[in-house]
Amino acid sequence: MYSAEVDAGWLDQLGRRVIATELAFNRAAGLAAVDDRLPRFFSTEHLPPKGDQFDVTDASIDSIWEDLLDGS
Repeated sequence: MYSAEVDAGWLDQLGRRVIATELAFNRAAGLAAVDDRLPRFFSTEHLPPKGDQFDVTDASIDSIWEDLLDGS
């Protein structure tokens, strides 16, 4: 359909810019990291068939954003 020449890291760079822009908007709107949390049911519901549960800590999720933005 369309053809375009882009660098191998183009999509990664675009994603980082989008997330950085979204976080900057949220912070400017008065939202903090605590507002970025997943709904409680993510950590309380057991997933079939094994009953696994989401157990990633808030600190780990926060570090994902920090690491992602440090790499931009």
